[in-house]
Formats: sequence, structure tokens, C-alpha cells
Amino acid sequence: MHQYIEFCSNYDKNDFDFIICGVGGIMSADNFSERVEGGADIAMSATAAMWNPLLASEFHQKFKDSFN
Repeated sequence: MHQYIEFCSNYDKNDFDFIICGVGGIMSADNFSERVEGGADIAMSATAAMWNPLLASEFHQKFKDSFN
């Protein structure tokens, strides 16, 4: 797990005005889950989408029930 995300997520968000964005190494929907479960508020993939143009579709298929 990404230690930095865990470190930041331990702060009381009422004391700070920031959002934790997990980036880097997100090549699959599972990688996205790891970032969010680790404490990130959002996660972002950039280069991986270039190598896998179906990444967004794979994400939506895996998590479609989570957004309803």
C-alpha cells in the first residue's frame, strides 16, 4: 500500500482543507481501488490510459453498481 496516502489520510480533515489524490501506477481498476481504500479521496490515471484505451471502460464496468 502507498504509505504516503495512508500518512495523509490519518490527518483530521476538519483541520485541513485538502483533497488527497492518488496518482502513479494506476494501470487497472484494482489499482484505483487500492488508492481509494488506502485513504485517497480521488485517484487519477494518465499514462496508463494511453497504453490501455479501455481503462475507463474497465473501471466503469467494475464499479458500475457503486455509483447507483
